[in-house]
Amino acid sequence: MDLAAIERSLRASADRAIVADARLVRRVIKAHRSIPGLGLQVPHERCYALPRAALLSIVTAEELGEAAGTSLPAEVVLLARPMPADVSGRSGAEVLTRLWRAAFHARVHLAFDRRFDGGALTEAAVRERIDHLGQTEFDEVRAILRADDLLLPPSGDREAWVEFAALWLELRHFAPNLLEATFPSLVDPERVDALLTPDVEVQSLLDGSSPVGADAATVVRPPASTTAPTFSAPQTLGLSGARPRTKPSAAQARRLAARSRAAAGKGRWVRAAILGARGAEADAEEGREGRSARRAAAAALDARLRAALAPPGKDPPPGDVEWTSLLALLAERSATRRGVRYPIERGCCWTCSRRSSPRTTWRAPSTW
Repeated sequence: MDLAAIERSLRASADRAIVADARLVRRVIKAHRSIPGLGLQVPHERCYALPRAALLSIVTAEELGEAAGTSLPAEVVLLARPMPADVSGRSGAEVLTRLWRAAFHARVHLAFDRRFDGGALTEAAVRERIDHLGQTEFDEVRAILRADDLLLPPSGDREAWVEFAALWLELRHFAPNLLEATFPSLVDPERVDALLTPDVEVQSLLDGSSPVGADAATVVRPPASTTAPTFSAPQTLGLSGARPRTKPSAAQARRLAARSRAAAGKGRWVRAAILGARGAEADAEEGREGRSARRAAAAALDARLRAALAPPGKDPPPGDVEWTSLLALLAERSATRRGVRYPIERGCCWTCSRRSSPRTTWRAPSTW
């Protein structure tokens, strides 16, 4: 895999994307978006697009290397150079696909910026598109983008819509099998495409950002599933060290049930639920104690969650949602992820438990 050759092919593309050190890209984002005091925590750091004049007011021509000065296009796409650990063991096609995706993502941002600057797209039009998508669905989209550190300041509806469009179109054309996992509430992709089509000429952006010598056959498709909650982070191509699922023996099931009861006695309900779920994987008779322990821990989490959701000074809300069964299923799902130290489901269980802890003052975010 020749990273230098890939960088040259990107510079030779129609859009002439520049691969630069990640710290330089972060520096440009911080200066252009006026984000002081963030250190290394800069949103949207894998790619960024801005006018040439703005770029050269932040960095010198020497820092940009061969593509500096008059050879720069009027609108510059900066891509963060992958770290050695990111390319280790990857084929050239995989690295090229990752950088092509980032370049396409940045070009979508530029396409929207041009429409806003020309008056073809307004804040009111964005609001209308959000209404067609659905406010509940868009709230979920915004929460996903914020959690993945993709929203650029000032993080209003305009920024959230443009970032959603860029990420949606990126996944749509490079990783369509991960759209559902990334945006679970958007069950009708064609309807979303219809909302984005008037603003973006997708094929021209794909062609313009395509590295020299690359075509649709070059794209390396990611797996159908990922251990990341969304795909903004690099996908996990395999669970390193994951152990195959085997049923625990009768002795193991008894030990797991005992450990579950011990954890419950200390108020560690999440651990108790997961240990009980592991013991419940045994055969019907041997797993009875595990199932009982899992159910008891889930019921305790149910009570704490209802107490946390109750208005101040009032009794917990009635049982309109069967949290116990849902939490038991969540614990079971977490127990099956034996190759992952901190699976997503375990984090969710811990969050619910933490929110309901009497020792913690917690306030729901405004987006919930």
